[in-house]
Amino acid sequence: MAGHAPSNHCWQYYVLVPGKECPLPMGDLLSRVLGSYDLVISGIRQENLKAKKGVWFIDTDQGLLVLKKMPVDSVERLRFLLAAVRHLQERGIKIPPLVPTRSGEAYVMADGFYFIVSQAVRGFPPHYERERELAAMVKALAAFHKASIGFVAPPGSKERSHLGKWPESYAGQAVALAEMAGSARLGDFWQKAGPYLRIFRDRCLQLREELLQSGYWSWVEKVRQGGGLCHQDFAAGNLVIDACGEINVLDIDSLTMDIPARDLRKVMNKVMKKRGSFDADLGARMLDWYCQVNPLSRDELNVVRIDLEFPHIFCGLVGKYHQGRGEDWSEGKFLRKLEEIIAYESSKHAGLRKALGR
Repeated sequence: MAGHAPSNHCWQYYVLVPGKECPLPMGDLLSRVLGSYDLVISGIRQENLKAKKGVWFIDTDQGLLVLKKMPVDSVERLRFLLAAVRHLQERGIKIPPLVPTRSGEAYVMADGFYFIVSQAVRGFPPHYERERELAAMVKALAAFHKASIGFVAPPGSKERSHLGKWPESYAGQAVALAEMAGSARLGDFWQKAGPYLRIFRDRCLQLREELLQSGYWSWVEKVRQGGGLCHQDFAAGNLVIDACGEINVLDIDSLTMDIPARDLRKVMNKVMKKRGSFDADLGARMLDWYCQVNPLSRDELNVVRIDLEFPHIFCGLVGKYHQGRGEDWSEGKFLRKLEEIIAYESSKHAGLRKALGR
């Protein structure tokens, strides 16, 4: 729930002067929030600020800290996240510790927003092309999932869960692709995407049937009864290798209850997509690294295979284009991404079966 320490030349620095308004967007609000902490603050760097979330690096007498505006809609949701973080920390997962307020609270609520302060982590993100760092990252993911077993959302919290929702999600993606395929659309993007809308719609439906016949429901029930969390964005940008060579996990904003396959699919897709196609040998090694720490049964590995083969990335891109959500993307960039993703999605079937020895 923190960021790694920034390099000074990358950030505009603001000196906080007592009695004067902070010269940043939301400056007055930030001053009030930070006033709830027993800190001597000398300066602040804004990393990012969006409608629902924001991150600031704070120079204090206790060292470099991170102030975060949490993207939650209720205190009950925040309690779920904070309880999950405590559970993971108590079981050895390195997540930056929170700094309590003067009154001992874990957060501050101001103007309808929720804020937390945590220690910053100095280090560097793992690199997907360095196998040693990639292996450490995959093993850290497995340790994260293993440590999450036994977590139960406490009373007074609002649980986030994706358990049991995959078949409905798969069906929804198939319907969306069918609707786009059935509408006449002009332009190079739709001319290129058109045939694949039907191809991948059919794949969505086929994989939904495979999911329904797989060990998916048993795995869901196992997590429902025994507890289990997914990070949802266990990527290099949210991880820091510290001076001891250990991986620290950042940005737990999206924690959800679900089976581990959700995170495994996202991590493997990120790594493989950068290579342009699904590398069967690397895929086999990544699954082996994971299973060294958190073993998966043959049925569970089959569920991982199904979710990896599902065209999540293609669905995401055409949905983004259709809904006009890429305001900062040119038409050419959309077309290049589409060509890359079609090539990657088309490589997964054979690569996954080879990786799993099928």
